[in-house]
Amino acid sequence: MEHSNQVRELVLSGEGVTLADVYAIGGEVLMGTARWEKEAEERIEDRRLLAESERHQREMERAEAETNSRIEELQRELEAKRAEMKLLDMEREARADRLDANRATRLNLRGADADTARGPA
Repeated sequence: MEHSNQVRELVLSGEGVTLADVYAIGGEVLMGTARWEKEAEERIEDRRLLAESERHQREMERAEAETNSRIEELQRELEAKRAEMKLLDMEREARADRLDANRATRLNLRGADADTARGPA
């Protein structure tokens, strides 16, 4: 029969006798209740870290959604300013056209020729 020289934990349960690997941490071998307590602590710590990670993930998603919302709002403001600028340009051009037309009409009414209409040379 082959034998192992590794240290094992003998577990007696309702299912019978089993050999379990020992729980070694920091050079210390834990068995029985000490092992169970340490494994329970690690499970609790794992759940805490998972919950913290999920919380950070939700915060990141919330921050990303807020940032995207702000970007969309700024884009809407920029489009409104562009539309306002375009309207102002159109009004300026229309006013310049009206002034040119009025000037030409005045000159025509006064009987000025084309050379006088252009102004002094």
